[in-house]
Amino acid sequence: MRKAFTAFAAVSLGLFLASGAYAVTTNTGHLSHPFSGHHLTDPEAVVGEHVLYCPSEADDAALRGAIATALGGGAVVDYFDARVGTPSLAGYDQVFTWANYAYFDRVAIGNALADFVDAGGGHSVVLGAFCVYTLGNSIGGRIVTTGYCPVSGGFNHFAYACWMGDDATDCAFSGVSTACATYRDYLTLLSWGTAKGHFTDGEIVTASNNGPTPVARSVDYANGAGGYPLDGGTPDWPKLLANLMSTCKVIANESTTWGAVKDLYR
Repeated sequence: MRKAFTAFAAVSLGLFLASGAYAVTTNTGHLSHPFSGHHLTDPEAVVGEHVLYCPSEADDAALRGAIATALGGGAVVDYFDARVGTPSLAGYDQVFTWANYAYFDRVAIGNALADFVDAGGGHSVVLGAFCVYTLGNSIGGRIVTTGYCPVSGGFNHFAYACWMGDDATDCAFSGVSTACATYRDYLTLLSWGTAKGHFTDGEIVTASNNGPTPVARSVDYANGAGGYPLDGGTPDWPKLLANLMSTCKVIANESTTWGAVKDLYR
């Protein structure tokens, strides 16, 4: 059964290249797209939100640019290839990751993300497609323990559906009119999670942890918001992601007042 499902997944996640070759991205551990470098910016050169996009997948510069545009105010979205290492999160305001290939160290990155949230100052994490997948690669560590990731999962729909328009007044959907995606995890809401928005088949669109420790909405699950080579959803997905990173952001507690006021000076 596992073998049959993997074959289906390989077809579902394949990418047809201009050369006519078919590069298979199966979420089963091999690396068929070679490492092509990280794209990192000196924090001192960033005047707005500084976001790290660190999937276990190749870069998607178009997605990063669209998120930065939606954030506005001089925001910069960097890329770190989490297939080849565990990123340092120092200097970042928000982090977005999703799983396809194996993470370099799934436990280390999950622990780093939880530490990032715990540091406060408005830091938040957005988890995307396959992060709670149990048939292939997923994220581990403390980010998927009590209080952090608001959902558990296992399978993926591999079926296209759109947001039904519920919870439209929630901050996640500010300025969002259409949110559709094909690669959506079957999710189970955990006791510390709150769902906002559902697809027409009843699946969750977004879910957030509800705090107080870690602080509410410091960890979000955006169900279907993977970048290349997934479809990445409709054009409103970058806006939805930006909302989770900014509009919905709650300033976490810090031992100094800097964490509470730093965004006023960005």
